[in-house]
Amino acid sequence: MWSHDGNYLAKKFKQDIAKEDGTNKVKTGVSVYQLPTMELIQTSDGIKKSITVDGIEDIMWAPNRNFLVYTAFPGETQHPRIGFIEVHPARPLLRPLTTRNLSSFSSTPKVTI
Repeated sequence: MWSHDGNYLAKKFKQDIAKEDGTNKVKTGVSVYQLPTMELIQTSDGIKKSITVDGIEDIMWAPNRNFLVYTAFPGETQHPRIGFIEVHPARPLLRPLTTRNLSSFSSTPKVTI
């Protein structure tokens, strides 16, 4: 999924990780690549890596800024979340917004920024 200015490309990921005790853990999140190099963006520590978001369902770019908007359903014991990831060349900033007491929740966020 392309950013509004064409400088970034984002995709969701899901990775199964085998633990030492024989169980599996599922890691989910977003990978953001800077164009034209197609390298992962760096954290504030200078490490190139993806952003982990438990239970991520859907992502979309804001129409006029480098913000990713996501919905996440982390599990039965946690509330659904709508979150924002502000993407900068040097570091991503995660700004989550947690929703509470929802009887129904669409996986496609309708957000105007």
